[in-house]
Amino acid sequence: MTVHQDKSAFPIESAGREASVTGLLDCLLDKDFTAADAHGGMRTIRGLLEDSKELTVPVVDLAAVLPDLKSDQQRGLHFASYYALDNPEWYPQLLVKFFATGAGGSLMALEKFADCIGAYRVQRAPKKRADKRSVMNTELVSISDDFKPTPTKLDATVGERFKNYYELLFEHFDDKAAVVWVCFGPRSGNSVDWAGSLFLVVRPADGKAWRDETISRAVESVYSVLDASFHRAIVNSAFKKEAQHQLELTYFAFGHELKNRIDGLRMGDLSNKIHASAPNLIPDIDRCRDRLRSLRGMAGVFSIVAKSQDGHLPPTWVSASKLLGQSDVPTEKQCEDLKAVLTTAVISFAYAEDVEERLKLRLVNGKKTIEVKRPTAFQSVNLPPFDPTNTEPHLCFLSGLAELCRNAAKVVLTASPQHDYPHIDFTVDVPRDAAFVATVTITNPVVGNQGEPSKSVGILSDLFKRLNGIVELEQPVRDSYPLAVNGDDYVRSRFLYYPKRIRVSASPYVA
Repeated sequence: MTVHQDKSAFPIESAGREASVTGLLDCLLDKDFTAADAHGGMRTIRGLLEDSKELTVPVVDLAAVLPDLKSDQQRGLHFASYYALDNPEWYPQLLVKFFATGAGGSLMALEKFADCIGAYRVQRAPKKRADKRSVMNTELVSISDDFKPTPTKLDATVGERFKNYYELLFEHFDDKAAVVWVCFGPRSGNSVDWAGSLFLVVRPADGKAWRDETISRAVESVYSVLDASFHRAIVNSAFKKEAQHQLELTYFAFGHELKNRIDGLRMGDLSNKIHASAPNLIPDIDRCRDRLRSLRGMAGVFSIVAKSQDGHLPPTWVSASKLLGQSDVPTEKQCEDLKAVLTTAVISFAYAEDVEERLKLRLVNGKKTIEVKRPTAFQSVNLPPFDPTNTEPHLCFLSGLAELCRNAAKVVLTASPQHDYPHIDFTVDVPRDAAFVATVTITNPVVGNQGEPSKSVGILSDLFKRLNGIVELEQPVRDSYPLAVNGDDYVRSRFLYYPKRIRVSASPYVA
């Protein structure tokens, strides 16, 4: 095995190539592996390596640990581009076998890896060996993923792990092949530490003689592009992280302050006073109170996004013992209770917007509709399985449904010309199966260009994605509707609730 060291880090000017590879790294950092697999960044790397026309590169494997080797928040990123040989799964199977032995983790997470930065190693295949090679197939396959970079134990040297790797690779190639390992790391004075490796299998091109100088030039051409691209991607990621932190602070400040202001209105006390002095105004005060409750729920979404950890909710919101396992099927009562709650919520949210009491709400049952009476008072709605004594989670996750109902009612009641029969139709479906997904479908007539995507629904939808997708919102879309009245056009929107996606943070208290 030959080890080459060059403290100059192989300088080269390749701004356009750096941008292409940086784009690939950004895909990996964002965990958009589908985009990474299709990205042109790996073609750029291959182009640099094969530019001399003297080499073919059956395997290119790029791996990295970010942001640094000492941080408790390390991230491992991996991208491989390889020849399919006679089996496109041969390389993933090799990686599984490699990481099942030795120290595990990744090569750059081993001790003294920093000593290898700025160097590359070359190992030629042995001349005398059993002929168990695969049939050469130059069809390229791409795979990308992330991994935990920290090994379970540090019981192997860098050289030993490299040996484990290239011995597995040589089982698939003839004696003209060589394995190259290029190590990357931070330049002197960098404020952000990181580490990366590029693993290659190289062979001389058909009809070409094997020359070590060819490998040296190929490594030199690709090193500075990768080094600069890694640095750029890491700096960009740091800026994104800071921007996200500032946004979370804004979420929390807005949500927390707005909730406090709404609570300070003391609408309950005001309702009691009106009940004693002017009982006829109770429906009006209830409607106002329900609107404020919906607004408080939306504020709660902003607040909880800032407080939650990776989508995990506070332990005071719901007991972990009430959450169903992934294979559990809900009881008939659980389905019926959830259906009743969501039906009540739609009635409350839709009718609360109808000050002039013109709106008709219809529950769809098969091919028929049943007109739902307007409630005499608007009551709070508790969403299973959340704690009924804590209003915050119910308001938070029902706020999306409230916004869909509000938008539908606004579209119907502000149509010009007015609808002869202003109405909203809805269904609530809670199938009794292991998926346990509740779907509320809202269908309403529209006039002209009404029914455009709602900015508020879009914002809430994005926020709910950060809460593990417990709630999903579908913006209104035009749809043919068999229960249409007077030939009107209709739009359909949906609220989906996934109780099994609820994750709860561990309680900070120990009994």
